[in-house]
Amino acid sequence: AKYYVFSGETSMSAPLVTGVAALVREYYVRRGLANPSAALVKATLVNGAKDISPGQYGTGQYREIPAPPRPNNVEGWGRVDLSSTVFSGDSPEFYYFEVSPGLSTGGVHNYSVPVSYSLSPLSVTLCWTDHPGSTPAAGALVNDLDLTMTGPGGTVYYPNNALVAGPLY
Repeated sequence: AKYYVFSGETSMSAPLVTGVAALVREYYVRRGLANPSAALVKATLVNGAKDISPGQYGTGQYREIPAPPRPNNVEGWGRVDLSSTVFSGDSPEFYYFEVSPGLSTGGVHNYSVPVSYSLSPLSVTLCWTDHPGSTPAAGALVNDLDLTMTGPGGTVYYPNNALVAGPLY
């Protein structure tokens, strides 16, 4: 006889994301990146995450998950979905940039990415590994990086449609 059990909710999220992170790491290793950083793995997971708002009970009084933008304190970045990132096929429109050893104060890295109509919508994610802040700084960020994108016409875009650059959290 075979026995099956269903497990869900937050108690299963840690093993699920751990397994997915291992697959993402393996993906990069097989493509020649011998030691992908934790930040690259995190960026890949975040970039492919799917919004689960409004939740299973809809938008009325029983709504579980707030409306976008993400992240929020209920769903975080959303539901992990590898089919939206590295396992979406061998699309030439999947780009990643691993910056090592990093930026120095005031530093900038610029990348040009060709955008086509088949890449809809464009999704860009910036992640980095940050050491804990000192006790006098109340655990504040040690490194504060900002992401901006400039379109072909010169329009500057900020994360989550913010009006100016700045921390998301």
